[in-house]
Amino acid sequence: MSLHDAIVKDYTGRTPAAQASTLIITHLNADRRALNGLIHDARVQNGEVSKEEVTLSVLVTSNIRDGELRKLSTWSEHQGAVALLDNTYQRIESVDKENQLITLKDNEGIRLLSLPGGLSGGRHALSPGAHHRLTG
Repeated sequence: MSLHDAIVKDYTGRTPAAQASTLIITHLNADRRALNGLIHDARVQNGEVSKEEVTLSVLVTSNIRDGELRKLSTWSEHQGAVALLDNTYQRIESVDKENQLITLKDNEGIRLLSLPGGLSGGRHALSPGAHHRLTG
């Protein structure tokens, strides 16, 4: 019997009052999600909750460091995932390695093209007497 199975057996073997006052603490989110699923399945099997259920999509943090987001390979590895940019959820639709572009799409179908890190380098020739507009 695995540790997860033992925890589920212990929890489901308790009275409803004892279950209501039980807190299961895990160190890893993956363990929490696994235990939640196993306990839910056991409760459905025991007839404690309805078999009619609604499935919801949930967002799970990938914990990607900011520096990693400047690499095109990071975006390629997470293609199809959802990213939160400027308080808007965007799906990583495609990654164009040749042109170094990332295409993001929000729920309204609005597309955004982005460069890894948001900026690209370049060189511009400046000449005395010429008018130049520098913007930030």
